[in-house]
Amino acid sequence: MTTRPNIVLVHGAWADGSCWSEVIRQLQADGYQVIAPQFPLSSLAADVARLRQVLHFQDGPTLAVGHSYGGQIITALGTDAPNVAGLVYIAAFGLDEGESLGGLLAQGPPTPALVHLFTDEQGFGWLSEDDFVQHFAADVDPTEARVMHAVQQALAGSAFTDVMAVPAWKSLSSWYLVAKDDEAIPPDAERQFAARMGAHTVEVRAATSPWCRTRPRSPSSSRPPPLTSPNADRGPRHADDRHIRGARHVRRPAPTRGRRRRNRDGP
Repeated sequence: MTTRPNIVLVHGAWADGSCWSEVIRQLQADGYQVIAPQFPLSSLAADVARLRQVLHFQDGPTLAVGHSYGGQIITALGTDAPNVAGLVYIAAFGLDEGESLGGLLAQGPPTPALVHLFTDEQGFGWLSEDDFVQHFAADVDPTEARVMHAVQQALAGSAFTDVMAVPAWKSLSSWYLVAKDDEAIPPDAERQFAARMGAHTVEVRAATSPWCRTRPRSPSSSRPPPLTSPNADRGPRHADDRHIRGARHVRRPAPTRGRRRRNRDGP
């Protein structure tokens, strides 16, 4: 990659494009063309169609950056992504061929952010306020986290049963940011995703959304490096040689389950 790529930011479940606001400001200040579209979250097929729609009018090489469920969307591009130069996973799912989110989530107990996830009558999953504020947005000031909860986009239940075809990361360069304190996707699962895709990997002490931190942590906790621009040929700027951890085998994770448990405190 010899020129600055365009950057498409792909939000995850229970969020929208505005969650990338601070990242967008930083990237635009560095002169990057950035877009963070809204994804319907009504099905994986609809989400991938939206991503292809946006990629179609990008002029030149483009990095697709996915957060959490957004990793599922960029992975599902498969082998048909002609102008995508690379994939960046931010504490995100990176499934392999034949896998489904539901299959992975059925391997163990629910993570704290998903304990009280409930499904409405139309088959969409929602997070309760307590779980959203205390676990899903654990690094965000509680007042702001409650606002984020109020505007959450629910995720279609079908997203859990869709089976991944050939993943895009098998044919594209990839980078992965592991959030050590993630309470939605187990950090060991993130490490496994990164290892098997051979991604350039960096780990930060942060919760589910590393760039959103506004809640004070203990003095011994370090603030993660900013999620700023990828440079010309090495991926995220903060993933320099001191931070990149080589792909390594990790034990099979025990992700979450329990998407249909109800909580009367939910929306």
